[in-house]
Amino acid sequence: MKSFYFILFLLLVNISSAQMLTVTGTNATGVSTAKANDYIVPVGPDGPLIFDTDTCDLGNFIPGLFGNNFGTVCFVHAKEWGALPQYHEVSSYVGARAFINGDNTSTIHIKWKNTGTNYATTDGHYAEIHTSLDFNVAMSVTGVSPGTPVTIYWWFNIFGSGVTSHEDNLLEEDSIFVTNSMEINGAPQFGSEFDFSSPNGLPGWNEWKNVTGTFKVDAGVDFNFAVSSDVSLYLQEPAGPGGFGFGVDQNNGNFIGEIYFTVVPQYPVPVNNTDDMLILFSLDIGSDTEFSDPKQDGNEFFDPGDLYAKSNIGPLPVVTPFADDVAIFGFDPPPTNSPPHSPAPVGSGQPADLVIPQYFDLDGTDMLSFSLIGMLPVPGEASITWFSDSCIFLPEYVFLSFDDDTPEHYTSVVPPSVPVNSNSPGMNLIYADTGNQDEMQEFNLDATPVAAYYFWHDIFSETDFHPNLSPNPLVYNDFDDDIDALDMIPFNNNQTPCTVWYFSADHEATYNHPSLPPPHRLDPGIIYMATVGGPVEVVTHLHHNLPPDTDINAFEFAWVWDDNEDRYGLAMIFSIDHDDTLTLPDESGGLNSNMLYYTFMNGSYAPFSSHQFNDNIDAIAIWSHSLNGTIANPNPVWGTKTWTGAVSDDWQDQFNWFPLGVPFDPEDVFVPFVIPSPVINSTGLDCKSIDISNGTGVELQPGVIFTIKGP
Repeated sequence: MKSFYFILFLLLVNISSAQMLTVTGTNATGVSTAKANDYIVPVGPDGPLIFDTDTCDLGNFIPGLFGNNFGTVCFVHAKEWGALPQYHEVSSYVGARAFINGDNTSTIHIKWKNTGTNYATTDGHYAEIHTSLDFNVAMSVTGVSPGTPVTIYWWFNIFGSGVTSHEDNLLEEDSIFVTNSMEINGAPQFGSEFDFSSPNGLPGWNEWKNVTGTFKVDAGVDFNFAVSSDVSLYLQEPAGPGGFGFGVDQNNGNFIGEIYFTVVPQYPVPVNNTDDMLILFSLDIGSDTEFSDPKQDGNEFFDPGDLYAKSNIGPLPVVTPFADDVAIFGFDPPPTNSPPHSPAPVGSGQPADLVIPQYFDLDGTDMLSFSLIGMLPVPGEASITWFSDSCIFLPEYVFLSFDDDTPEHYTSVVPPSVPVNSNSPGMNLIYADTGNQDEMQEFNLDATPVAAYYFWHDIFSETDFHPNLSPNPLVYNDFDDDIDALDMIPFNNNQTPCTVWYFSADHEATYNHPSLPPPHRLDPGIIYMATVGGPVEVVTHLHHNLPPDTDINAFEFAWVWDDNEDRYGLAMIFSIDHDDTLTLPDESGGLNSNMLYYTFMNGSYAPFSSHQFNDNIDAIAIWSHSLNGTIANPNPVWGTKTWTGAVSDDWQDQFNWFPLGVPFDPEDVFVPFVIPSPVINSTGLDCKSIDISNGTGVELQPGVIFTIKGP
């Protein structure tokens, strides 16, 4: 009979504060190429195949790059576009990079991205992307005597995806091929779970969060981390009958991750969640539940000049604003819901120029912890250098809301569409319709202009913002609401450091205020700060140099990489509104209302997004991390191994465990009921604890000793 003996040893390990992790070697290679061709440029739909091509070689890690201990980057962008006979573009964007920080400390942090996206708005197009990112990092424990046994703890989050679409269901005109792998100290961490190939147009994505593990190493002996990623994307026009007339064609692929190695068993970063944030929003003037709804049916609760907090509390008879426009003006400007009631003249037929200065519509918002007055550079000066502030983030996770109406019917009676009974002007789609949480969407970009969005998620519908915005519209926008401004701020115990309020006004309702210079109207192209003395101009045309009468539709302050200064600088990311045909000025300033732009507020502006989005960007918010799947992440557990029996019954085969690797002290082991169950064939193996499910077991070969060392 085979016997199973567990011998318990208590092992106390004191981790010396002198232990450090040191990067002993790095290697990085890769090539990124982007090709784009719009057949309309330079001639005809079947014109010459003249490609816009950009390529770069990813070199080894450079000390100090982008402010990191070590970094390697490769950004390329190929684009062809034109304005006639209608706006069209073909764009290919690639970003490959890896950064290392924490050298010669107790914790080393490695981040990487390999991303590519193709985009086209014309029937005559071809785009192609190839990008590879291969790197490895060698590390060792220093600060203690060579040969001293040390436990290394690791923790990672990774995300991979490949997305494409076939406009012509009968033919294969778009394809993706994404291959990714990762090794920790020689142990592969997944098989093909993050590989995506789509010859038939089937997209996919996968994400692992809070994956942890441990391994042992002797001080002075190198251990390694390696990543290999390859993305190939092909985008071409529909080739078959009926394959023309599609508004947008795009595909993308990416591999994104971060990992921490540490000699201290504590979490190096907080677990992502939404407990420490507050989402703020305002409604567009004329929304279904806003005071000025022309269909007065008793559900009008929101002031288009106020900010409201996203709430899961049930419908309330009174909705309390988080930030009231009384703080801007010293009193409540029209429209108001208190006697004498003053709803805005939506669909009234009145001349727009007469009603614009009488009403106020909050169009953009951002709350910071400090005043920008006196800080902004003059034209030609350097950008404001990075400083620590909990209210400003890198624009990697950008949250957008799209306009649900067109501007030219604000006061016109045929048809009233501000936004009741309206639809999206760009794609003829209704945002936030039933079944889709797309009144706010998350887009993943880079903090380096120009950046493409390489993945996106539908995050919130209207009723997710507040139950009083119910119901979500069905096929038609009979009950439509339009999220017109967004912000995300840290918020703990009813406190936030972000108390200084910046805002912009919609050109449809700019309002007069005696503190403003003649004609006393808010300028829709200026960012103001709310003060007790009234609105104060902060970011003016002097700072961004936009054409006069341009309407800044949304804005957010963020840290953006400044190529001129070789560092991050304080920038304002913004969008502009459509041109309103009922008014004489061109509120678009000649810019594209579907694009993101940025300015370092030193006298110029430029595109931030490499290509346009699918619709008019109406609201912008930026947060420090993704909200996709982060509502309630569990705390990770250090050093837990689960038996999978993926390849055999051999306990010592690392491929039979998740995460990969043979268990050892101080790891906890869980053996679920799977076939085959594990067999231990040799002495010298151990773990911290073991949990065996009912109906299964662990077989110990004769004479073999297995040690459970305990806490």
